[in-house]
Amino acid sequence: MGRRRAVSAWLTLVAPPLLAASACFVPGFQGDGRNDGATDEGGAGGSSTGGSSVGGNATGGSSTGGGSTGGSSTGGMGGGDSTGGTVGLEDECSESGAHACDENDSKLTLICTGGFWQSAGGCSTDEACEPTTGLCADIIPECADGEPGDLFCSNDDVMECGPNLVSAELIEPCEGRCVSTSGASCVPATCGDGVPDPGEDCDDGDTDNEDACTQVCQAPFCGDGFQQTTETCDDGDADNDDGCTELCELPDCGDGFVQTGEDCDEGANNDNEGACTEACYLPACGDGFVQAGEDCDEGAANGPPSDYACPLNCSIGIAQLAAGSEYSCALHSSAQVKCWGRAEFGQLGLESTTYRGDGPGEMGANLPAVNLGSGAFAKALVAGYGHTCVLLDDDSLKCWGYNLNGQLGLGNTLPRGDGAGEMGNSLPAIDLGMDRHATGVSAGTQHTCALLDDGSIKCWGDGAEGQLGQGNSNDRGDGAVEMGDNLPAIDLGMDRYATALVSGAFHNCALLDDDSVKCWGNNNAGQLGLGDTADRGAAMGDMGDNLPVVDLGTDRYATALAAGYNHTCALLNDDSVKCWGYNTYGQLGLGTNTPRGDAAGEMGDSLPAVDLGSGRHATALSAGSGHTCAVLDDDSLKCWGYGEYGQLGLGDINPRGSGPGQMGSYLLPVNLGAGSSATLLVAGAIHTCALLDDESLKCWGYNVSGALGLGDPDNRGDEPGEMGGYLPTVNLW
Repeated sequence: MGRRRAVSAWLTLVAPPLLAASACFVPGFQGDGRNDGATDEGGAGGSSTGGSSVGGNATGGSSTGGGSTGGSSTGGMGGGDSTGGTVGLEDECSESGAHACDENDSKLTLICTGGFWQSAGGCSTDEACEPTTGLCADIIPECADGEPGDLFCSNDDVMECGPNLVSAELIEPCEGRCVSTSGASCVPATCGDGVPDPGEDCDDGDTDNEDACTQVCQAPFCGDGFQQTTETCDDGDADNDDGCTELCELPDCGDGFVQTGEDCDEGANNDNEGACTEACYLPACGDGFVQAGEDCDEGAANGPPSDYACPLNCSIGIAQLAAGSEYSCALHSSAQVKCWGRAEFGQLGLESTTYRGDGPGEMGANLPAVNLGSGAFAKALVAGYGHTCVLLDDDSLKCWGYNLNGQLGLGNTLPRGDGAGEMGNSLPAIDLGMDRHATGVSAGTQHTCALLDDGSIKCWGDGAEGQLGQGNSNDRGDGAVEMGDNLPAIDLGMDRYATALVSGAFHNCALLDDDSVKCWGNNNAGQLGLGDTADRGAAMGDMGDNLPVVDLGTDRYATALAAGYNHTCALLNDDSVKCWGYNTYGQLGLGTNTPRGDAAGEMGDSLPAVDLGSGRHATALSAGSGHTCAVLDDDSLKCWGYGEYGQLGLGDINPRGSGPGQMGSYLLPVNLGAGSSATLLVAGAIHTCALLDDESLKCWGYNVSGALGLGDPDNRGDEPGEMGGYLPTVNLW
């Protein structure tokens, strides 16, 4: 008898519905109604026990009325068939040419031939019969070594191997990652799982940060914090001063980043003659490279000019100027000092009272240098009314000239420098106290002040106006045991110290560490800038925190100071200039002759800045007895105030700054000669000197004593045709 078989519920057959069964004749069945004792009425449709009937009941079923189309069955395909499915070899079939898979051999395909399923051939090693077609199909590679129902991963989906392993069903799409561990399952996507996910540049599944993918699943780049084979470092930041640059290179001079221990670094632009040397230091005298503003530089070989080819300041020429009352001095780069002009107090330091510079043959090589002592070289220079002081290379301080009030600091009132044997090693250094030395010096009419290495200030000489800042009017330095540790430092206020110092005739001003300015001494014209005319420093309680600071205006502070006879000027942080005090000749540059600072409400924002011309500002200041001069940002020079002797350099004797229309663009610059500009400036009492850009020196103004150094006593600058190319240069060396 034919067999029917059950079909798996998993399989969805794509074959058409079974058709009505057709007659199938088997041997021994003649249709005569008899078969093994059965009865058959009409040859069809009768009852049969254990028999079969196409279209009738099977397994002892019964049928009334003959054949039945679409009858009931408790088995499989029975007498009907279509392409697809699994059947047994030699099972009955009805659709000739239909294909099916053998139920016992997954690699065997069957074909319906002569009413029975016959072998159609076997599949190759990597194939199996596909149940839906009954033909050979490729085995799914992931299922090749498994069994139907096994799970595997495909494109982050969990799949299940189907029958005969040639098909698969989607079981679960993974939101993260599908992993094949003991089958297949979904896990969250993570960096390090070996598969690049959205938001990841890469994922090689390891923690090696020197390969093509870092442990944070990023493609390697400089600044990721992981050192690659092409990097010498990588600290993950853009800080170029922490041991690893933003280019992932170890810091090195020339990399373009300023590191600790470097002053500068312009990379490939480092230049020993430029703004940053090849050693990443700012250019400086002594570095062995000749930079702008230097005449020479032999590095460690620089030294005192008597022994070395290049001076310590790398300059061959005048390094500093000083001017007093009718005399002038210059400090050469060779550390030599020469002075000329008035000499009755020995202020020229030539052990003589003979004037120099007022007659022919007295200048140049005929003008001796000041004898400062064996092996002593000057590095700073100032001039008062009739005395001169130098700061030496060993930080000691020596003064000579007029000494009526002890301004030379030698414990007596004897002048020095006016007689033989008084200079050189015979001239003592000033005693400033145990372990103290000067870093700066200033000189007034008859007093001297020193800025010391600890930021304190000591003053000596005339103290009548309180200029010594001791709370009394006593002179100091004119008697024994008044100097050294016996001379108190000036009280500038709690925790305050000075950074710069200037002296007028009888007053002083200091720039303090907090950028404030304090002035003390004579105040008859408001030169202390305190809104009154009361002297400060001559009475107890005047100094220290009781001494007010000068009000220069909102957000304004001084960067440099200059003091005249009884007026004071400040160069401010915005490059403007403000002046206060005596103003009879317009020395304050305000277009009036009214003093400022002697009454309330005249300082601070109420005090105008000096008008130097449209777009112009000052870079340097100097003040004489009654005139003021400034070097401007275009290297021109302007002077205003008292001009009786030509000290303004304008070819007349008229004052400037005391009336309207005299300042700003109305004030002409001093004619220094075609193409010439000023690099250094000093204003004496009634004359002015400037060092020009070609290293030449020119002076103008009062010259009766030879202060202009021109070999005659004639004033210059007080008449037309005396300035510019008509003004000779001073011959010194």
